Amino acid sequence: MENYNRPKVEVMAEMIKEINPNCNIEIFNQGVQEDNVQEFLHASTVVLDCIDFFCLSARKTLQAAAYESGLPIFLAAPMGFSGTLIGFEKPGPSFSSYLNLKEEDDEFDQLMKFLIGVAPKALHRDYVDFSVERIVKMQTGPSIASAVSLGVGLLSTEVILRVLNKRLPLLAPRSVQFDAYHLRFAKNNILGGNKNILQRLKLKLASKMYGDQRSEFLKFIK
Repeated sequence: MENYNRPKVEVMAEMIKEINPNCNIEIFNQGVQEDNVQEFLHASTVVLDCIDFFCLSARKTLQAAAYESGLPIFLAAPMGFSGTLIGFEKPGPSFSSYLNLKEEDDEFDQLMKFLIGVAPKALHRDYVDFSVERIVKMQTGPSIASAVSLGVGLLSTEVILRVLNKRLPLLAPRSVQFDAYHLRFAKNNILGGNKNILQRLKLKLASKMYGDQRSEFLKFIK
């Protein structure tokens, strides 16, 4: 309980120092924003997108800046008992292009596109409760700590291989998901991203299933 209610960034910095006291760590207490994202990316080789699920603005800012700077950026997301991994780097599609994010999309539409885009096979779909009531009451996404560890394992391995140039990196439209609940592994290659006809059908289905909860969902994430 010693770290309860403490800023994540401070706790993580202390954990890194315990592993390697010689690490140079710069803390951005205000998070990633338009006015500091270039400073955040300065001298980077690879970028890790570990931003919280509901922080859409910060994620889009980091993703766009890394992509425009020509830096590879990798994203891992826990979903239920599974971990997912996807990366973005020129000349491949960017985060916003792959997810087909549009200016007229509200936060609900963007999060639906994010969920379906990073885990197109949705190996977790038959046991995860994505209802607004569940999210609002618990104030968190439906995933377990071990799923975070799965994502970290995928992410850290991919970063090491990318830095060492051991193989071609996992970049959009390719992605992977490993689900420990079903013991299933999915390798995805969704040409066109969310513009793909199958992805568009999934988005329509999701909108039909959760559309009546849109207003409550928007209240929560705002």
